[in-house]
Amino acid sequence: MRKYKEKKFHSKVVHSCKYQVVWCTQNQRDILKGDVVLRLRELIEKSMEAEDVEGEIINLEIFPSYVDLIVSINPQFGIDKLVRHLKRKTSGPLREEFTSIKGRVSSTWTLSYYVNTLDSSASEAIKEYLESQQPK
Repeated sequence: MRKYKEKKFHSKVVHSCKYQVVWCTQNQRDILKGDVVLRLRELIEKSMEAEDVEGEIINLEIFPSYVDLIVSINPQFGIDKLVRHLKRKTSGPLREEFTSIKGRVSSTWTLSYYVNTLDSSASEAIKEYLESQQPK
């Protein structure tokens, strides 16, 4: 991971936009374990280094049924675009490389995600989001 610096300069924009993003596996299945975690971390880090992505990872934690990412991103790029990019770049390779995932869920990720600016307290809100993603 690259070193995190407080302020970013891009073109005519100086920014310090940090977000916490959480997204779940489909039906909150515990499929992110062992080698899957290592490969997912590698895919996310590689995806963040792409030329068209204007952000960097501050912290990345992978739990059995969800990903918790803290990221600094250029506000002109947009957090929604980043999350869609990461889900798209990780889902296919994980499903191709790990038959344990392909056999357990029809899609790796849910369509939703939780996002919070880093400056606010979000632990209770994340807990509510994770609970709302549980199968009914």
